[in-house]
Amino acid sequence: MNINMPIDLQSKQLDNGVTVFYKEYFNSYRLYDDLPAGDYVIIDFSAVWEHDFLFFAMKAIDKAKDISKNVLCTYPTEAFHSKFWEHTCQLLEDQGFKRCIIIDAGINLGFEGYMNIGTKLLTVHIPASQWFDYYTDIIPDNNLKLLDYKGNRSKHFVSLARFARAERVEFTNEILDSFLRYKGRYSCGWGDVEDNPMVWAEHSGVWNLIPNHLRKYYPATLGDELDDQHKLMDHIADNVINVVLEAETGHNPACYKIQSDIRPTFERTNGRYMTVYSDRIMATEKTTKVFAMNQLPIFLGPPAIVFTLDHLGFDMFDDLIDHSYDKKDSLETRIALVIKELKRLCTKPLSELNAYLDENQDRLKNNQDHLKVLGNRLHKRALNYTKEFLINGNLEYKEL
Repeated sequence: MNINMPIDLQSKQLDNGVTVFYKEYFNSYRLYDDLPAGDYVIIDFSAVWEHDFLFFAMKAIDKAKDISKNVLCTYPTEAFHSKFWEHTCQLLEDQGFKRCIIIDAGINLGFEGYMNIGTKLLTVHIPASQWFDYYTDIIPDNNLKLLDYKGNRSKHFVSLARFARAERVEFTNEILDSFLRYKGRYSCGWGDVEDNPMVWAEHSGVWNLIPNHLRKYYPATLGDELDDQHKLMDHIADNVINVVLEAETGHNPACYKIQSDIRPTFERTNGRYMTVYSDRIMATEKTTKVFAMNQLPIFLGPPAIVFTLDHLGFDMFDDLIDHSYDKKDSLETRIALVIKELKRLCTKPLSELNAYLDENQDRLKNNQDHLKVLGNRLHKRALNYTKEFLINGNLEYKEL
């Protein structure tokens, strides 16, 4: 690897005197505002993507090593594959760093345990609070407010997919090819029309994922704009169930049968399209939006996302919803089981599901409240570990 590869590495000092290294831009959020002063350095990976992750890490570590041997690595909005953090930690150890805290959007702790076996670098992972904070009054002057409860929803479900990832296309095919087409609101690939029009070109590979008789429905849109993706709009809230097509699905891109050569799971940044495969569990605004809008959640995401959210304190309404899909490793199997469960729920009269919402308003409100509770808990954990583990050298990994 060439450490001299061009990387837009920048740095600044926070108000607490701690130096932060970052790429292209630095977005301050409450973690940085509240961090204590002390002997450590921050490497912020926001705006870094897979193709340059390790090049950026090498460049930043080379600069940071002369400031401190304790480092806080942050990527509050993404949860890249654990291999990226493994390699970064190896680079840190090679440069003599002693302690590292990783704060990213991942809510599973898959890599922390084995990173501390046989290594000199001590590592702690903490989920970022950012997506849990997103719709709450934790953020000053937040215009993305939690919605008050409204009953009498007009549709059984909503399923949203801006970009035409392969698994999302297959899932939407199943909706369109059954009575579910009349039971919900759904979109798929509409963001590509503006963001990457070649996806829907006449000879694009995306059409190979769609049966001929369904192609007339694509790209499926609800008429929204790209800038609306995080908003809590009436037609999105006016549905009993929200089928969350999360950013990560935990699948192996080498074996999933519907992969295409165009973009099985791509996102765009600064005019470039990057794959975003990951073995992590991540709850983005797609997940927290469900709770913010008082909806019942079903997930097409990685295995154990329902289990993890339940463990974090959210009510997953498993007295009504069969989340057995959450235990299946195969993405194809999870798609089939989610469709099966969605069909079962959509055979219930809408009046029955609306009555269920009315009877369980307190549980819906508890989920909303828990967004703030969990966001504050994770924020406090990050600050405590920074002080006790990173600065004071406390070697205990217990909850502080």
